[in-house]
Amino acid sequence: MFDLGENQYDRVQSFLKNKACETASADSIIDNPKRGRILVDNIENPESVLFWNYSGYAILAGSGADEAFNQNVAKILSKTFEENQRKIGLVIDDPDWNKKISRLTQNHENLNRTNRLRFKFDEASFRQRAFEVPDGYELKTIDESTINRIEGTMIPGRIWDSAESFLANGKGFCIMDAGNVVCAAFAAYIVNGKVDIALETAMNYRQRGLGTITAAAVVTYALEKGLEPVWGCAETNPPSFGVAKNLGFKLVDSHPYYMTL
Repeated sequence: MFDLGENQYDRVQSFLKNKACETASADSIIDNPKRGRILVDNIENPESVLFWNYSGYAILAGSGADEAFNQNVAKILSKTFEENQRKIGLVIDDPDWNKKISRLTQNHENLNRTNRLRFKFDEASFRQRAFEVPDGYELKTIDESTINRIEGTMIPGRIWDSAESFLANGKGFCIMDAGNVVCAAFAAYIVNGKVDIALETAMNYRQRGLGTITAAAVVTYALEKGLEPVWGCAETNPPSFGVAKNLGFKLVDSHPYYMTL
């Protein structure tokens, strides 16, 4: 398994065509190499490819015929591939790939196996709904004054290559309560005419509709820019599924999803 150099990314870009799963995370690496790495079985003539975004989201593409490559994917999923390894959430949209990876990881501990849900945005449904900020809260754009107040796992500076990069090229919104950020939604990836949305609400503020309102602001931004909103989540995340439905997203399919714990 080899890291592909950024001047060699044109060798694997075609692998993302006609994928059944959402490819925004992989496309963002090709668009900005600082956002992840691309691992292949052969530098000169790649046939198996792992697009691994630094946010943790990853997808497999290609033939899957190289057993050594597949073994290394299994090592990544067991967190034994390299020191200080980043987390990974691997979605597999090909049944043959899934059989191979499932076999190689069947005895792995600390690996969560579930499904990744993929949605399609229904603008007409979104337009029929109203999203009002409750009294006592304030909806703000994520900027220099708010970005460092965002806590949790879905943080713009962690999903993007840096906070500065997000502020320069991304977009997001947050809800404030008494000067604290209690919910944040932002573009995890903006690429190929799409905006993939990330969302997190502070534990004590959940089930109040704040996530839907904040994410709706990102959807509105996307539509104003002529971009397609994108949503995905693990099936083990019912709150995210609920927000997606509230925003007018329709479930279209699901794929096996492997997450290191």
